Amino acid sequence: GFLIQSPHRLLYRDQIYPTAMHLFEAMKYIDHRPDIAETIRNCAHVNDVYLLSLKFEEFQRRDWADNYFDVLDEVLLIKFKQHPDLRVELCGTLGAKIIYTEPDNYWGIGQDGQGQNMLGRTLVRVREKL
Repeated sequence: GFLIQSPHRLLYRDQIYPTAMHLFEAMKYIDHRPDIAETIRNCAHVNDVYLLSLKFEEFQRRDWADNYFDVLDEVLLIKFKQHPDLRVELCGTLGAKIIYTEPDNYWGIGQDGQGQNMLGRTLVRVREKL
């Protein structure tokens, strides 16, 4: 349930998003290209959301690179506030380092354990805000 792709619906601006991934990718466009955000919100499969968003990359908000993690924190905070079971589970890790044991060197710890663990770090930031 901690992953952005988990099947936990989110309510944002009176709209239901199938997953946090749908909302996160839609946030690239939501204020200036709501039509694109709506297309992303309606994407049938979570595994297709990122690739769909990439098709519209030239239209994403100009400050995306500077606000990427702030938006990710906001989306995950919404998710954990709207799903008390997940919030309890995340808060139950209080004091512990959260490690995403995927071979991805950016989001996880990588194959050699030396990755950046950005998902784990993000979850710790969100946990501190709950």
